[in-house]
Amino acid sequence: MSRYRAGLRCATAFLLLGGVIPDRVTRSDDAARAELGNPVFAMNFALHTPTLTLGDQAAMLKDAGYRGMQYLGTLEDLDAALAAMDRAELEVFTAAVTPYDVPVDPGAAYPAVLKDAIRKLQGRKTLLLFQFVSSVYERSFDQGDDRAVELGRELADYARPFGVRLAVYPHVNIWCERVDHATRIVQRCQRDNLGICFNQFHWLRTDPQGDLPSLVRDTMPHLFLVTINGTTLDGGYATLDCNTAEAERFLKPFVTGRYRGPVGLQCVGIAGDPRDNLMRSMKAWQTIGEHLADAVPAEQ
Repeated sequence: MSRYRAGLRCATAFLLLGGVIPDRVTRSDDAARAELGNPVFAMNFALHTPTLTLGDQAAMLKDAGYRGMQYLGTLEDLDAALAAMDRAELEVFTAAVTPYDVPVDPGAAYPAVLKDAIRKLQGRKTLLLFQFVSSVYERSFDQGDDRAVELGRELADYARPFGVRLAVYPHVNIWCERVDHATRIVQRCQRDNLGICFNQFHWLRTDPQGDLPSLVRDTMPHLFLVTINGTTLDGGYATLDCNTAEAERFLKPFVTGRYRGPVGLQCVGIAGDPRDNLMRSMKAWQTIGEHLADAVPAEQ
């Protein structure tokens, strides 16, 4: 089954069960109290609608209750995205400025655009994402780790005077595809402005039988970002109301482990109207918040 058909089935089931996509997401007083404090933002929700302006995107995000967005694109268009979110009083939480692959192969160099992006993000909270890749080393093994540590330290040290933080983004089918591998590298780097993104989709694709609570505990000292998604019947991306229980199960050890950082909603590959998708996912996020609110440890 294609991702589109599976996503359509999920949306159809939602409507048959009486779901209504609201013009604006609203909550009862009880629901407003029972929520997670993590800011939630949307990632790549407009990829299927290239005619959607940045102003339109900002309006959608604000109306649906999101705190901001991820920027994915070239360095040349980054300024416009930052300005549009500033005008709407929203944040660009993360930036993946293409090309963002950092090769660990002997003699290979990382893209110069990464340092350009660091300078452009000076003084902002925006987290710059990058991936460690290799065309010669086997995935997830330690060959290449020494070079990754060298490059991670170099980028983090360059970013420090600009006040910019960076995060390794493990991604299925690349050399650093597992979050435990990324943690191993970042621990060795020993740079407080270099951390990790923990992604629900890529974790499930690379370590589905792993001990998630233990992995979260190991990652927590270096965790800069968590991303979640809804899931289609064939395991693809969907709006968050599709298999919400899976996202809730994934989030729980982060909540109990006192993660208070941002949560990104993965929207890549999801067809349909972006506004409706954002609204539907926000309702599911509020439901997750209600279910997990009791798991938040008391402040000490």
